[in-house]
Amino acid sequence: MADDMKRRFVVTVLFVGSFLALVAVPATALQPPVISADRAAADLVLVQNGDVVAEDLYAVGNRVVIEGTVEGDVLAVSTGELLISGHVTGSVTGIASSVVISGTVDGSVRVAAATVRVDGQIGKDLFVGASNVVVTGSIGRDLLAWSVSLDTTGSIGRDVTGQSFGSARIGGMIDGDVELTTNRLNVLAGTTVGGTLAYRSSFEATIGRGVTVGRQIVRREPVRPNVRVEAILELTRVVGLLSVLIIGLLLFWAAPRSLQRAVKVIRIAPLRTLLIGIAAALVPPLVIGLAAGVAIASSAELALPALVVGGPIAVTVFGLIGVGLLLSPVPVLTGAGGRLLGWRRSGQAGFVLGAFLWVVLLLIPVVRTIVLVATAFLGLGAWASALLAAGREPATGPGAIAEEVPDETEDEPRNETPEMFPLPPE
Repeated sequence: MADDMKRRFVVTVLFVGSFLALVAVPATALQPPVISADRAAADLVLVQNGDVVAEDLYAVGNRVVIEGTVEGDVLAVSTGELLISGHVTGSVTGIASSVVISGTVDGSVRVAAATVRVDGQIGKDLFVGASNVVVTGSIGRDLLAWSVSLDTTGSIGRDVTGQSFGSARIGGMIDGDVELTTNRLNVLAGTTVGGTLAYRSSFEATIGRGVTVGRQIVRREPVRPNVRVEAILELTRVVGLLSVLIIGLLLFWAAPRSLQRAVKVIRIAPLRTLLIGIAAALVPPLVIGLAAGVAIASSAELALPALVVGGPIAVTVFGLIGVGLLLSPVPVLTGAGGRLLGWRRSGQAGFVLGAFLWVVLLLIPVVRTIVLVATAFLGLGAWASALLAAGREPATGPGAIAEEVPDETEDEPRNETPEMFPLPPE
């Protein structure tokens, strides 16, 4: 009773504290700090329209906005947006969630972001790594892009090079060559390519009407991985499978009771165990990410303390999740093999049989990913449930798991579904 009251008190304090913190954040966010300088770190780093920074600008913030003029280079790190609608006489190097250039950059732009959009002018090169890249403005020299999707309909002074893992759409005017590796290529009507249009893809490109290519259109098959790389990958898979077998057999010797509990929860409630595994894998990272985002967004000065305090906690949590995922196949394979053997053989026999079937399924490309994901979540949920059951287990022994199961009826034949197939004593 006292423990329950303590828990309620702690939960109440945390709830009230969280509520007050959320209420307080908007009040402080109404007037974010605005800094215009050659070295700036704040919630919003802003070079206002008409302002001139007469040297290089180093900016760190939740948003970096350049509306004025920077007479030098820009180095920016932003957790949110990097917006350039003004004039930068040098080059821009940055990392942000989103990059939008609607102004003018006389030098080159080298950025990494989730989305990059260029509606303005870049005097030299655009070197970008992003999920989505859109270019409607002009680039004086080369466009080098590694992305999921690429959409360029502007003017490119020289070549377009890179890889788009999803689709690529090119249009406008490209004075040099195109050398792309992509899944699907779409060349818009009226596009002009001054040199060679070369692409690597498993599919023929979709080419619109009125496309002008100065030299030739060349399609090549995607490059297969190097033989040495393929050998290393295969060796890695074999080592991984052998590691699972060795770890599983060691668990039978080192922690048979914990393994027995994990197998039992899979046998009794597989769907609930799967949901617990999904929650255990996804909820902690989301909570940690949300807490870090709130701490950084509330004040730039809190970023370092939040990293110092929350960093070890995050490493510990992710480490536990990693260990759980590493051990996840063992109870799943043991349970699957035990069911096929009618729960009448040893646990090791069930594990070996389950591992054999698991390897066979992994050789089928269609179901490989599904099997791996299901095994990881189900096994992680089994270990989490087993740990919780061990914490609630009375001193009399491991019979508490069987006592907690309400769906097992007394008239169920014992010889058909015994409580657990034999395991060595701990």
